[in-house]
Amino acid sequence: IEWGGFPLVFETWDFGGQAAYRTLHSPFLSGRCLPILVFRSTLEDGQYLSAEQLMADFLRLWLQMLHAHIPSSQVVLVCTRWCSPPAGVAVEEHQARVSALAEEVGRRAGVLVE
Repeated sequence: IEWGGFPLVFETWDFGGQAAYRTLHSPFLSGRCLPILVFRSTLEDGQYLSAEQLMADFLRLWLQMLHAHIPSSQVVLVCTRWCSPPAGVAVEEHQARVSALAEEVGRRAGVLVE
C-alpha cells in the first residue's frame, strides 16, 4: 500500500499478556504504534464480566502502561465473542450488553469508545 507516494508498512506484534512478558513490551511502544487491546466479555461459564472486573483484571494495567510509554496514543479496544452470546441470551441483547460494558470501561479509563 502506498500513502502519498511512499510505501506504507503495517506490522502486527502479538505480545503475551502474562507478567513474564511485560518487560519486552516497552521497546516496541512508540508514537508510531496503534495499540490494540483484545479482551473477552464473558467468562468460560458464560457469565458476563463487569467493568470493575475488566478494569481490575486486565485493562487498567495495560492502559496505564500504554499511557506511561505513549501518552498521546489512541488505543483500540476489541471485544471477542461479539457474535457468540452465552446460552439463552439473544445476539442483540448480548451485543447491547457488550457495548454498554465497553462504554463503561472507556469512561472509567478516560478513553473514547466508538
